[in-house]
Amino acid sequence: MPKSAILLVGNIFKKQFVENGVIALSKTFMPSLTCNHNTIDRAQVTQLLHTLQQYIEPSTCP
Repeated sequence: MPKSAILLVGNIFKKQFVENGVIALSKTFMPSLTCNHNTIDRAQVTQLLHTLQQYIEPSTCP
């Protein structure tokens, strides 16, 4: 089977956000996904990204 997708995860960095009127820091990163459209459907890619987000993004901010 050919390689269908490559997931790249860059550096983790701290980002400011406001929660309940208080400035807080959170660790974040920018993933990048490259796909071969000949071997994988966009719907499958969307499902993969959604599942990945559920695993790494907590339901509440730390």
